[in-house]
Amino acid sequence: MFFLNQKYLKKILPFVFFLLVLNTHYFLSAQCFRLDSLRTALTTLKAKPDTAWVNTSNLLSNEYFINKQYGQAEFYASQAYRIALQIKYQIGQGDALVCLGNIYFKDEVKRKTFCIESYKKALEIYQATKNDEKISNAHKIIADYYYNQSYLENEFYKLSLENYIKALNYIEKSDKLKAGEICVNLGILYDKLGDEAKSTQFFLKAVNLRSEVEDKDVDNPHLFSKAQKFYDLQIKQRENYLYVFVGGAIFLTLVIILLIIIVVQRQKSNKALETQKNEIEIQKNEIEQSHEEIEAQRDELLAKNEIIEHAQKEIKKANDTLTDMNEHLNELVRHRTDEIFKTNTELMKVNEELDVLIYRASHDFKGPVATLVGLSQLATMTSTPDNPTMEYIQKIEETSHKMDRMLDKLHQISYLREKEIELSRIDFEELIQAIQDKFETIIIENKITFETNIETYGFESDYEILEIVIQNLIENAINFRTQDPEKAPHISLKVKEHFDWLYIMIRDNGTGISIEHLPQIYDMFFRGSELSKGNGLGLYVVKSALDRLKIEVEVTSLENSYTDFHIKIPK
Repeated sequence: MFFLNQKYLKKILPFVFFLLVLNTHYFLSAQCFRLDSLRTALTTLKAKPDTAWVNTSNLLSNEYFINKQYGQAEFYASQAYRIALQIKYQIGQGDALVCLGNIYFKDEVKRKTFCIESYKKALEIYQATKNDEKISNAHKIIADYYYNQSYLENEFYKLSLENYIKALNYIEKSDKLKAGEICVNLGILYDKLGDEAKSTQFFLKAVNLRSEVEDKDVDNPHLFSKAQKFYDLQIKQRENYLYVFVGGAIFLTLVIILLIIIVVQRQKSNKALETQKNEIEIQKNEIEQSHEEIEAQRDELLAKNEIIEHAQKEIKKANDTLTDMNEHLNELVRHRTDEIFKTNTELMKVNEELDVLIYRASHDFKGPVATLVGLSQLATMTSTPDNPTMEYIQKIEETSHKMDRMLDKLHQISYLREKEIELSRIDFEELIQAIQDKFETIIIENKITFETNIETYGFESDYEILEIVIQNLIENAINFRTQDPEKAPHISLKVKEHFDWLYIMIRDNGTGISIEHLPQIYDMFFRGSELSKGNGLGLYVVKSALDRLKIEVEVTSLENSYTDFHIKIPK
């Protein structure tokens, strides 16, 4: 029989395999046909983008999301959101934001910020349209998000619960099937939170709503069977509690009987207590006799109290002396405070004079330093290569350039202290090109690849302060470029808008920063590496400039690998 079965299996297995391949082919062909149909429809509507174009783009984004092509899905959702904004189509905006939120959820980096921001913004838009179905769906999506994130924080269970209840309130009367599914989720949540009564209530409600929906309309019958199973299990638990309660009542009855027995025994013991009472009366008489001795002891205590009162008077006298001393000390403190205030005033004056000195020094020394650079370059041009003084001339030129850069940094520090914030529209392409031109020679000499990616639709800030920030960060990336001969130096600069924020990211593949030096990189004159050729002022200037704009900067770095500066600016 075994051999017959083997022979039979060998005959049918090729046929089964052929059917599986054929079904897979038809399934993939259907998916490709749907994507092609939607792309064709979108191309037809592109001549005049309207609500139909937005809806079709959102459908195409969903299809790409189902096929796990997240890049294409994000592209069409972003297009739909942009066009919906232009034509003021709120439902299309909300649907596009939901698509973007679903895509961001697949990215562990964007999941905690961009994902929930997209869902919440979609909810705000749906609430403005007063579309109950869309509002309910948005609350359910947010609830699902917090439920899936509950392993991070227990507080997310409460946020998930709150949004499920809001979703149920909007959809309960109009769509009993969706309301039933939400009731199942609420039952599971309350069960996890240990609230058995409410868990049972929502499971029963899900079962009742299921009975009102026809079988053909049920997308997930297993979900409702799970609700029935939970409900039956909790009812069974309540029956078990009832059995425990009855057993407890029987036990309590036995205890009462035992107490009655104890009371009877107590009455018998009362007679023994009467006998003891008589003995206590005799002891009372003995105690009264000892009362006289206690009176004598009281007189002795009164005498001691008089001594204590005398001591208290002495203590009061000492306290008065201390009060006088405290007043004297307060007078000394006031005098010292006046001196400190006077000293602080003088220090402020000295600081102002130092600011003027830094400004004058950075301004007046520029001329002599420029002259030194020019003279050294002239000397280099007029000298022969075998001239023994060439090495000294080159060192003079190098030192002059170093002094010039230091004077630039001092000038920037002085300028930032006095600078008034002036908002203007920032053209990042023009700004970054101007900075690249300043470092063009050193970029070419060291074969540094410079990559820029600018995605911004309009942003206002102080142009000169932003120029100082980006220039010093790029100069820092150039100074600390990679020393590995097998790795080409590379600098990447990205500017990107997302909702109400502008992000500026500057990354290099240079020497990096060690972990122990990260807390000190913004200190004045701090140089964390022997390879540093700067003066330790570049990052101090960056931090000072961002402080003027009240903006934080974050840095991550791995030694001998990369350094990444990340600036987040509110619009």
